[in-house]
Amino acid sequence: IEQEEEKRKILETYAYIDSMTQIANRRYFDQFLDKEWRYCQRNKKNLCIVLIDIDNFKLYNDRYGHQAGDECLKKVARVLDDNLNRSHDFIARYGGEEFICILPNTNIEDAKVICEKLRVEIENLKIPHEDSKTSNVVTISIGISCTIPNENIEMNDLIRKADNAL
Repeated sequence: IEQEEEKRKILETYAYIDSMTQIANRRYFDQFLDKEWRYCQRNKKNLCIVLIDIDNFKLYNDRYGHQAGDECLKKVARVLDDNLNRSHDFIARYGGEEFICILPNTNIEDAKVICEKLRVEIENLKIPHEDSKTSNVVTISIGISCTIPNENIEMNDLIRKADNAL
């Protein structure tokens, strides 16, 4: 029985964790967002979605190679995860060089403060990016969207607004 439980936990990890960055994957993000959406809707709490994109990442891969690009993704993921300190804050790899955060019970002003901290911490990694059009180190762009969930708003609308803000 213990072995079966251990196998189940390993399979669950594979199903929910991005193998490269070791943070949540998109599948787990979808489940977590659904749960937080319903919680915030019931309790009339703010919910913020934050989309994060590594600036000029294709140029980074072209210059330094895909293995260096993978290492860059790992470092960025680790810093993002390490700097979301509240127990219900959530980060996942959304696709390619994009990450997505869920900040429950967070208003737009607090979300901006959190995002600025994330932006500075990524810059402080000082990962060289000589071909970037924004800086000589790796930087990120961030889009934020906040709402109090209700039956007139769809989760995808919140993500779309964050994407538009990005």
